Amino acid sequence: IRPLTVIMNEAREKVLQYLKSEHWTVTEEKKAFVPTPEEIAELNGEDLSSYQEAQTGGFHAKFYYWHRAE
Repeated sequence: IRPLTVIMNEAREKVLQYLKSEHWTVTEEKKAFVPTPEEIAELNGEDLSSYQEAQTGGFHAKFYYWHRAE
């Protein structure tokens, strides 16, 4: 069994590689966490779908954008 820190670091690197390939610059990182089985069981709708995609593909990215009025 691989340590959780190794798995989390691999996931972080995969995400950073993806963002770099899309020409994004990471300026800040939030704290990563692994959800508990209880937290996973409470997911529904869009959150559950995102979690399942991340489980299948290694990560799931969703970007929201808006046009800022000048």
